[in-house]
Amino acid sequence: MHRALRPGGRLLIDALNPLPQREQAAAGPVLCLRRVGADFMLDEITVDDATGRLASRRTVVRDRTLRTCHWSMRLLDPHVWERWLHGAGFTDVHFLGDAGESFTPADRRLLVTARTPEPATSQPYLTTTCTQ
Repeated sequence: MHRALRPGGRLLIDALNPLPQREQAAAGPVLCLRRVGADFMLDEITVDDATGRLASRRTVVRDRTLRTCHWSMRLLDPHVWERWLHGAGFTDVHFLGDAGESFTPADRRLLVTARTPEPATSQPYLTTTCTQ
């Protein structure tokens, strides 16, 4: 990812803030139901503290057909994002909250910004001077 950006380029990652996710899931699975007309989608979300992963069992009913799938994602704390991005060569790692303002632990989202280093200014390989 670092090489895909030009020198001084910016990276933006929109992730879930792990703290509210862990707090919600501590009481048991979180159920989220979305309905459009006769179709619906139900997510049963859990967080595994041992693995640091949010997992969902998604059930979709569409056109009277039932489909179930599972997905998961790793929840990364800000210090992990910072360590990984610095390790990958990024600089100026910052964290923002839901509205792009200063990050707080209560924010649902975690916006991570970072920059690739500017190129080092180098001296030209060959310098010529002409005098008369």
